[in-house]
Amino acid sequence: MSFDHHYGSKDKPFFITDKTFSYFFLLFFHFRKAYVSFQIESAFSFLYIFSFVTDYSSYG
Repeated sequence: MSFDHHYGSKDKPFFITDKTFSYFFLLFFHFRKAYVSFQIESAFSFLYIFSFVTDYSSYG
């Protein structure tokens, strides 16, 4: 699994927060893997991405 490759690379210049970054990747992998609970996931992702964008704009 190439999850470790992206997850935990703090030496990169692009990172918002350890929590937000990991949650974003977790949601992405979960969204791609779980096609069964697509409706529930999409609704949750939309809510999360909406708050993520609001957080992102306040960071920079």
